[in-house]
Amino acid sequence: MLFKPSSYLDSFPPVPVTGGSKRRSGITGIDKQLQSTVPITPTSLSYNLSLTENQRRNAFRKHQAERWQLGQFSSRVPRSTTTAANLNVVLQMPAIAYGTGTALRDQDVSNWVSQALDAGFSHIDAAQMYNNEESVGIGIRKSGMERRDLFVTTKYHLGDIREAIQTSLRKLGLDHVDLYLVHIPDAVKNDFGGAWREFEKIQEDGLVRSIGVSNFDVGHLEEIMKTAKIKPAVNQISLNPYNYASKKSLLEYAEQHGIVIQAFSILAPMTKFPGGPVDTPVNAAAKRLGVDPAQVLLLWAKAKGIGIVTTSMNKERLKDYIAIGDLPPLTEEEIEAIDEAGAKAPGPGVDAI
Repeated sequence: MLFKPSSYLDSFPPVPVTGGSKRRSGITGIDKQLQSTVPITPTSLSYNLSLTENQRRNAFRKHQAERWQLGQFSSRVPRSTTTAANLNVVLQMPAIAYGTGTALRDQDVSNWVSQALDAGFSHIDAAQMYNNEESVGIGIRKSGMERRDLFVTTKYHLGDIREAIQTSLRKLGLDHVDLYLVHIPDAVKNDFGGAWREFEKIQEDGLVRSIGVSNFDVGHLEEIMKTAKIKPAVNQISLNPYNYASKKSLLEYAEQHGIVIQAFSILAPMTKFPGGPVDTPVNAAAKRLGVDPAQVLLLWAKAKGIGIVTTSMNKERLKDYIAIGDLPPLTEEEIEAIDEAGAKAPGPGVDAI
């Protein structure tokens, strides 16, 4: 496989947030109770009579989120060594996020966000550009999910950076987000270094816990890394089997610098190019495992160590996505077959998906 960072965990224990976020990270009473009993499963939770219905639901969501996590990532560029003393923030980011863009842009997404959280998602991906952050916040509050169990990403697009994050926080109804991304390179093209320094400042001030980028290529990342004190924790990009080979240099750069790759078009072979070459190996793997082809594509991403942003308004489909954490992995042969089929792009425009 081309890209599988060592930080991607084969098991998924919870890791506390530490470092420069200035936020509490203690264990609540309910967490302690669950940790002192049997492993958290839907069955064990349903028979724990000491828990209220809301506590059972929140604990099950927490269990769902912890089954599939990206490994720890640090967003501090070490000054001389790679010891923990040089790390500013260590987070464990849920590897699958519910996206509020695409068809949900400019829409009231409160019910969809609440539904996603109820289905087991614990990572919500928002953006200034999507023009729906206020309803994202309503959906979060409607869910009843505790803030400490939720990972929220949003993205900067235009305006003064500090004013933009403050506006996003007000709309979301939060005092911080866990990850703040530059949405597109053009948003900061006039001054990559200056814009990134502003991102570093808002992290140091506790408005965001980690910072990263979206839709950046190697050249854009190199511009930031020239002066960065805190390196991008994440680069969220379009990635799927059909454009995977063309992203080789970007994936290698990310691995070299410890930048987590998060993909927002993993399902494109099904949604944009049905009937293409990838269908054959994906369908074969789906038949072997007795799962949906979409789940196979998510398993492919998991095997590559890639985080995922996906969306659906179908609750059962969302549950299928979360269930990836309990499915057996693809074989090496299946992964290679998908890679080889993906290299046979079905038509022009694949890289722009």
